Amino acid sequence: MFSLKFGEWMPGMTIANRMKSARVWSFFSLASLVILLASVFPAKAYAQGNDILFRSALFDDVFSTDDFVNDPFTAPGSSGWITHLGGDGPGTRPFTELGGLVPIYTPNGAWLFQGSGRITNDGKGGTSLVTTRRFIVGDFIIGGYGSYDITQSQHNNTFHQLGFGGEVLTNGLWSLRGSAVFPVGPQTQNVSSGMGALGTVYYQGNNLLVDGINTLQNDDVALRNISVEVARGLGDWSGEAFVGYYNLQGPGCGSTDGFQVGVRGYITPSLKGNIAVSDDPLFGTNVFGGFTFFFGGAGGRAPETLYDMLTLPVERTNQQVAIKNVQSGTFVPGTVVLTDGGVPITITHVNNNAMGLNLGTFEDPFQTLPATQPTDIVLLHHDSVFSNQSYTLDPGQRLLGEGDGNENSVFTDQFGNINLPSTDGGTGVRPTITAPFAQYAVYGASNTEVANIVIDNLGNTFRGGMMYDGMNANFNHVVIDGGLSGMEINNGTGLYAFNDVHFIDQSEGTISISGGSADYTFDATSTIDEGATPFYVGGHTGSITYDGTINADSQGLQFFDADGTYTFNGQFTNVGNNAGIDISGGSSGTFTFANTDITRTAGGSVINIADHDTGTVTFGPNSSIAATDGVGLRFNNADGTYNFESPIALNGGDAGIDIIGGSDGTFTFSGPTNITNSTGIAVNIDGGMGGQNANVRFTDLLIHQSVGDGVRAVNTDTLFIGFGGMGTNSIENFTGSGVFLDGINNFTLDNTTITNNGGGTFTIDTANSNLSGSGNTAMPFSSNDGGGNTGTIQFNGGADTAP
Repeated sequence: MFSLKFGEWMPGMTIANRMKSARVWSFFSLASLVILLASVFPAKAYAQGNDILFRSALFDDVFSTDDFVNDPFTAPGSSGWITHLGGDGPGTRPFTELGGLVPIYTPNGAWLFQGSGRITNDGKGGTSLVTTRRFIVGDFIIGGYGSYDITQSQHNNTFHQLGFGGEVLTNGLWSLRGSAVFPVGPQTQNVSSGMGALGTVYYQGNNLLVDGINTLQNDDVALRNISVEVARGLGDWSGEAFVGYYNLQGPGCGSTDGFQVGVRGYITPSLKGNIAVSDDPLFGTNVFGGFTFFFGGAGGRAPETLYDMLTLPVERTNQQVAIKNVQSGTFVPGTVVLTDGGVPITITHVNNNAMGLNLGTFEDPFQTLPATQPTDIVLLHHDSVFSNQSYTLDPGQRLLGEGDGNENSVFTDQFGNINLPSTDGGTGVRPTITAPFAQYAVYGASNTEVANIVIDNLGNTFRGGMMYDGMNANFNHVVIDGGLSGMEINNGTGLYAFNDVHFIDQSEGTISISGGSADYTFDATSTIDEGATPFYVGGHTGSITYDGTINADSQGLQFFDADGTYTFNGQFTNVGNNAGIDISGGSSGTFTFANTDITRTAGGSVINIADHDTGTVTFGPNSSIAATDGVGLRFNNADGTYNFESPIALNGGDAGIDIIGGSDGTFTFSGPTNITNSTGIAVNIDGGMGGQNANVRFTDLLIHQSVGDGVRAVNTDTLFIGFGGMGTNSIENFTGSGVFLDGINNFTLDNTTITNNGGGTFTIDTANSNLSGSGNTAMPFSSNDGGGNTGTIQFNGGADTAP
């Protein structure tokens, strides 16, 4: 006895056929279950008679079809509908449809003319026209139809299809439907074409070649669709369960069999729902369904009689053209020269370890750095060392090195960006260049790139790494070690991008930017280490964004006539003896230091800002400023806006903070400011004979010293200590006055303690000083030593007036 269990494979079947067999058995089992369940329900018997009658589901009147033969457009069967279908079907997409139907009755049935327009969820359109002829034959309705559909694919390709179908409808027990649709016009339309996976890429001469190409073709294919369906009514409910088979066929898709099972029916007389599951090898398993709302006449409403079924719209699951996106590739053997913009990519090869004819080809590389070459790329082979040599780039050229596991890519017309083949098998080290005396190792040009090289100038104390001018440059995986200067850029424009670039121990200046409007970006992996003057920026109007780290042991950042935007987000640590940050020369730029640590042990000021016309300088809360010698923070003729959100610790030195020279700016110290043991005035705000309009505010000020006044404000506008009533403000001074005021317009003291001042708590000269407090008392004085106030409040040259 022969038997085949579910999912069992017959001997000799291929894997594909076995999978197909499993799908067939699965769906026949599911279909059998649906038919079995449907058979449990008694069939709904629709009313009928010997005469051909039409009974409206909307009205209770009974009409003879003869009433509408001569005046068909008065028939109550004309209707419209709105449908929304969710989920993907086999080759179809979710859509919303607006349609309508007009019946024309004949003595033995009706003609139906229906049309619809739809839009998919992704905004693509489509239309359908269907003409149907139905006959009433005994207890059956037998019909046939022709259809024409237009569908736009998700890639904006438009397909047309012509279809034919037939149906047998009974009095609620069984229904049989079948259809076939055929693409009209181009069945395949292109989405894109190009090159896919490539063969082996290699060098030959000065060119880059590949030994074969996979051509890629991406097409939309319209599928022929042949389907049959058997449906069984579900008792007194105006609905049916159905099982169907379909076959899809198209170029590049072969012939595919699929199965569909589902339920459709009326939820209310005007609202119809459906849900279905389909499965085929081409589109897999899909679940889709939706709702249709009918309006207008009785057509489409839940049928009450066999004759109501005359005006039901044709049940079609293929009103959209079934479309399959097909991607194919063809390997084309043979040598292909890779191009960019239709022009072969050219490469000059340089390898100081090579032996040969010294031609600059892959087979016979140059053995030393040549004069400027006309090629796209100058490729320095791994493990090369070029001593006492330099190279000058041609505009648009790339100077690339091999080694250290870093890849260099190149754009090709055939494949887009690809990695250049490696001649070292990934085991070599980057090439090294040492410049001749008094020269740079690399001289740049516009639209160029330098990548994956080391410039070693430890023995070259007169020049250094690279000198650039022009527009646009990229620097990747570069190390510049030693030399007088790391990089000099003059009058640069466009974008200069630095990624994984490291400057080490330049003796005079690391990066010098003079003139131009270029924007400079440094990624977080870039570093400046042990160099003097990490940045000198002069006469510049562009921007600098530095996200890497800086460790300087001498001069810090210098800006002269710098009118751009300068943002330092990375860690900047400076422990040298000269100015940590110097902004001068009529600069009007905007400066932001988010994570800056400056420690000064001797020499000049921690921060020196002079002749700063306008603009803003901000130190973020993650920064710190400290000094044990020098003059601390110095502002001379500083007319911008200065925000210190960072802690400031000044211990020793001549003066903590100097705001002098006609400075008219706004100075806000919102972080803790601690000045200890200065040999001069802790906070010196002095407009000189000409005066100044400085506006100075401290939120959290602590002064502890033995020499000079704590705070001295002369010929200036506003001083606010304890701004906002916040912080802990204390002035303790053993020698000078706690606060010395002379010619100040507005002075406010809040939440502040002034103690142990050998020169007096307050010294107020001239009648031009105005005192105010946050309470009702202009200036409260008190003592907590138990002896009361034993000193003298003295006003020199003015009047003591109290309300």
